[in-house]
Amino acid sequence: MIIAIDGPAAAGKGTLARRIAAALSLPYLDTGLLYRAVGRLVLDAGEDPADAQAATRAARTITETDLSRRDLRDPDADRAASQVASIPSVRQALLDYQRHYGNKNGAVLDGRDIGTIVFPNAHVKLFITASLPARAARRHAELLQRGETISLDAVLADMSARDEADRNRIAAPLRPAFDATEIDTTDIDADTAFEKALALIKEKSQPGAAAATVTDALATRLSVRDFLPDPIPGATLRRVLEKAARSPSGGNLQPWHVVVLTGAPLASLVEKVTARQAELPKGEAAEYPVYPNPITEPYAARRFKIGEDMYALLNITREDRESRRAWFQNNFRFFGAPVGLFCFVDRQMGAAQFSDLGMFLQSLMLLLREEGLDSCAQEAWSMFAPTIYAALNTPPNLMLFCGLAIGKRNPDAPVNTLVSDRAPLDDFAKFEGFSS
Repeated sequence: MIIAIDGPAAAGKGTLARRIAAALSLPYLDTGLLYRAVGRLVLDAGEDPADAQAATRAARTITETDLSRRDLRDPDADRAASQVASIPSVRQALLDYQRHYGNKNGAVLDGRDIGTIVFPNAHVKLFITASLPARAARRHAELLQRGETISLDAVLADMSARDEADRNRIAAPLRPAFDATEIDTTDIDADTAFEKALALIKEKSQPGAAAATVTDALATRLSVRDFLPDPIPGATLRRVLEKAARSPSGGNLQPWHVVVLTGAPLASLVEKVTARQAELPKGEAAEYPVYPNPITEPYAARRFKIGEDMYALLNITREDRESRRAWFQNNFRFFGAPVGLFCFVDRQMGAAQFSDLGMFLQSLMLLLREEGLDSCAQEAWSMFAPTIYAALNTPPNLMLFCGLAIGKRNPDAPVNTLVSDRAPLDDFAKFEGFSS
């Protein structure tokens, strides 16, 4: 389990995160210390924390020993942390460290972008906040207890400046994840905040927990690549598909056609495709290109990175081609899912209707989350479309678009912790005419 806790300085997120980690026997990482340590290393070297090259060098050499220094809470380290945290190359250098830490055995992580950037698919996301005066008073008391001499006004000014910098930086600004639960600690004590957080975590961590809102469904949907064998009732799938049929469709064409398999029919099809794959490892003649050829940037880099991230979780190196091929073959077993769905489209349809299929499948996958189920959309099945047509006696006017694995995710499978990066909003969206 990964629990993401974000919020501004001195809101109480660190205290809360440590207590939650202890209660759940999970590792704990204060990611703010990473940036403080980088800032401190830059200061120790006599360099400017705003210098991107100096800060990035420090970020790439950071060790666990650097995180245990007593001077990481000093005001100068605090200011330096805010400066280095605004540098994209520093954040990127520390991103892999944080993800590797969390993906090993699960973890509780606190910081400022855990739920938005580091682990956007965290099981639970909390945003801990409090008023600026309350937070400044807490930090002031903490510094006095450590024997430092500083006025409350100075702490308040420093914290206000840090808040402003954190909220307005270009790289991963401080903000709640859209699906985070906010806890305001201004007028509650640490015990009350802990009880609230723990109750929420227990509620959201129930096995097979269903998504309660569209936001929850979006946040918890992922491409599951290791399923439990638990059977799925046909009535559940009928209900979900009936709802998904309300998906948008240009001209109300509703171009989707589906075949849903389980049990012996599913096993028979998997056996046939597996045999065919042994004969033709590169597949039969696909009827449409899954990816552009050539594929340009930034799309090529995104595709490459998600693949490398997945194989890293599987401990399969880039050089181990045989193990990579063996893993890829799991596509054609629906990753062990108890249900396999095939989505077809009438051959007379064009690119606009392909977009209808995407909206239908997205609706279906979100509705599955509402039922506590998971999925993985698989265009890889198009590699063996002729074999699938023959096995399913598909009418000649229909073309295979993709497969969809359906079932319950295996919570112990490392591959199911894979978090795909998403481009920042400003990379793909432009707003005009708005006042704020």
